[in-house]
Amino acid sequence: NVIGTMVPPGDPVHDAITTGMIQKATVPKETFGIAFRSMGIPLRDDDGNIIGSIGLGMSLKQQEALTDAVQSFAATSEEVAATSEELAASAQELSNETESLTHLQQEMNTQVDKTDTMLDFINKVAANSNLLGLNASIEAARAGEHGRGFEVVATEIRKMADSSASSVQEIRGIITDIKEKVALLSNATTKVADIAQHQAAASEEISASMQQLASAAENIESVSELL
Repeated sequence: NVIGTMVPPGDPVHDAITTGMIQKATVPKETFGIAFRSMGIPLRDDDGNIIGSIGLGMSLKQQEALTDAVQSFAATSEEVAATSEELAASAQELSNETESLTHLQQEMNTQVDKTDTMLDFINKVAANSNLLGLNASIEAARAGEHGRGFEVVATEIRKMADSSASSVQEIRGIITDIKEKVALLSNATTKVADIAQHQAAASEEISASMQQLASAAENIESVSELL
């Protein structure tokens, strides 16, 4: 203060004189352009009467810088933790979707297996029809002139049987190809599911770590205020 200027009430120097006790106060940066901690210590004469006080000031610039840094770190940690939680949720959702896809693939394999059974049945019918047509042709030949009409029917039955057997083989080849592709898709889906689960677990760990760092930053900020 300028010499001769009255010390205002609330100032540690003034309060130390009026109370006779050591007074402390923190002066914000807005007051004098720099934050500092002020202390007023009463002075007494030999008779114990208060004759004045001494004012001390300690700059809080370093503390202020530490507080700003801690607050910035805490805010960043919270943002990273929130992002990690979102990533973990997305990874978990992806894992759930791939698991559903795996179940659908299993159902598809079951249906394909049923198709194999149906094709086996059709193939047996074709073989029996072919044998039936052959036997009919033999009987028609024995019947001679009277068996010519029957021979035409027997020939058509054998053609139909051959055509059915050929179709069965083509369909079986297509289904085998489908099975191979489904197996490849199943393997890829399993790998994606594993990756998604690992991502979810890693994201949750990161989120937990960042929350711990944010909590530690809050503790550091509390300690810095006591300095």
